Amino acid sequence: MEANHHFSRQAVGYARYRPNYPDELIRFILSQINGYDTLWDVGTGNGQLARQLAPFFQRVYATDHSAEQLQQAHGTGNIQFIQCRAEQTPLPDHQVDLVTAAQSIHWFDRPAFYREVRRTGKTNGWLAAIGYGLMQAEGLEEPLRDFHQRTFGEFLTRERQLVDGHYAHLDFPFKEVSCPEFSNSYTWDLPTLEGYFNTWSSVQKYIDRYHTNPVPDLIAEIHRVYGNQDAVPVTFPYFLRLGRIQ
Repeated sequence: MEANHHFSRQAVGYARYRPNYPDELIRFILSQINGYDTLWDVGTGNGQLARQLAPFFQRVYATDHSAEQLQQAHGTGNIQFIQCRAEQTPLPDHQVDLVTAAQSIHWFDRPAFYREVRRTGKTNGWLAAIGYGLMQAEGLEEPLRDFHQRTFGEFLTRERQLVDGHYAHLDFPFKEVSCPEFSNSYTWDLPTLEGYFNTWSSVQKYIDRYHTNPVPDLIAEIHRVYGNQDAVPVTFPYFLRLGRIQ
């Protein structure tokens, strides 16, 4: 897929700058499922979510289509990293208690992926589709909105629209439980903010088309708003679709 090129190119940045998933979200998922033997984390990237969930499972399969992303992956001894497509894996039949797809399911061929979920998942196993929306920061509402419209606007895809809608319109043919939304807050310095924005696939598309990076102008505006402050409090909203495999 086209997006995979951008994600592969930004693998180091993803490993360094992407936010973790909230502990409350992890606890909620674990409270709903009924088996803790095998986890499959699909679209694992550098293994971020797999590492957070690994202590709760005997065995973790962490798969990704991008070799460059997996080169940045690391984790505990019970995590096995595998390069493969989400829709076709070497995983055994009906062995997985929980499938997780973090900020990735919108890129998949979902009918084919859902067939693979049903093949690998145990009866009454679970699929968790997790995502997060645009970063929020007090006083930066307008600059962040303008930046989003300038980069994502021109290159807005159906996949990104699913994220912006917090997966409310994601086709998800599983018996669901009602899920709250979650958030995670950080205090980031300007180099961390700059690194994070440079991981956006839309930024890479913008650079490819216009041969200039829009991120430094945004960082200059953030510096103007926050003055001599060394760090900026930021919050990410997280959302979850959780369904039983039947």
